[in-house]
Amino acid sequence: MKKYLLMSILILVFFVSFIIGDAQNPEGNKHWINTWTEVEELGGGEFGATISVGHQVFKDKADNQYKKHKLTDERPTKDYVLIQSAKCCVEIYPYYAKYFDVDHKEVRLYEERWVVQRLFQEPDKWKDVDAYNPVVTTEEINSGVTISISYTTDYGPLVVKYIQRDGTALKHDILFTNTSGIPETSHST
Repeated sequence: MKKYLLMSILILVFFVSFIIGDAQNPEGNKHWINTWTEVEELGGGEFGATISVGHQVFKDKADNQYKKHKLTDERPTKDYVLIQSAKCCVEIYPYYAKYFDVDHKEVRLYEERWVVQRLFQEPDKWKDVDAYNPVVTTEEINSGVTISISYTTDYGPLVVKYIQRDGTALKHDILFTNTSGIPETSHST
């Protein structure tokens, strides 16, 4: 049964690629026919297909094209940067992030915040360290996107990085450096 199902899928992929034709997709051109199948035209009516286990691209609703990742800087009008990929979709604001499904339609997490806390000796209690003056920088490379937000605090710099590489889950790097010279305990939550 599995053998026939796989064969049916391959025949369907071949048929769809044949319909698209060599005129639209010259030799060496690669394109996605769905979120897990990439087709490469080999010329002369031949082609190769890479079928992945999971989603590798998403369909961008703005231009109806398949993409590995997308960076949209909406800061001048909406005050956020959007990262979208096959694995996640997140709006990054200066002080928090909001997560959506990959189609950017349904909110999955309304607010993610990073807070540095400091342990005071008296009264032996954790207190939040204020972060201010956020500076948002974006970097887009062929294989993904990195958004960095740098904050100033009274005890040292805080840097939050959102790293989205093609085909992988979103990664966070949180770096706080205590430059106050006070040997107290700090942690981020």
